[in-house]
Amino acid sequence: SITLFLLADAFDPCSDATDSVVIYFQTPPFVALGEDFSICGNSSIILNGDAQNYSTFEWVSDGDGIFLNSESLNPTYLPGLADLDNGSVLICLDVHGYSSCQPVSDCQAITLLNPPDAFAGEDLTIIKNENVQLDGAASDYQSILWETEGDGSFSDSNIPDPVYYPGSSDVVTGSVSLCISAFGFGDCEKVNDCLLITIAEI
Repeated sequence: SITLFLLADAFDPCSDATDSVVIYFQTPPFVALGEDFSICGNSSIILNGDAQNYSTFEWVSDGDGIFLNSESLNPTYLPGLADLDNGSVLICLDVHGYSSCQPVSDCQAITLLNPPDAFAGEDLTIIKNENVQLDGAASDYQSILWETEGDGSFSDSNIPDPVYYPGSSDVVTGSVSLCISAFGFGDCEKVNDCLLITIAEI
């Protein structure tokens, strides 16, 4: 702060007069949200805002999600259906300073990745000594992997629709379970689905 004085010299017989005013300097507000990032769309988003020299602040988004604990600088954002359809959401932290200081804001673009999906196909019955043409499907995956609980093999375990060659133990057991796993992008967790192959005698 600074104090300014005004002195007025009077004419006789009047007395001199003085007055003063104190001017306070306010530090302007500061806000930072960090870098843009990607996250699996079925996850909640924990935000990490940084604000200083503020009187109030407000979290806003251009989507239809909701903020939990929005009175905190570290709230959680739950993406809405429109956010997921758009594949992204812009979140901003608006900060208001003291007195005549202008408000400031910072924004963060968050990409919402679709979680993977996998379908192994319907359960099947085959005749002994037959091979199995699988009809699996997967979406929004980075890679896929077929696995067997038996001793057979796949023509290619990294495609949705390989051929499965039953092993001798599969035939003796009379059935085998085959599972497909789809590995998602970013932090999206893998998903899997299984089908049962029944091996009938001729």
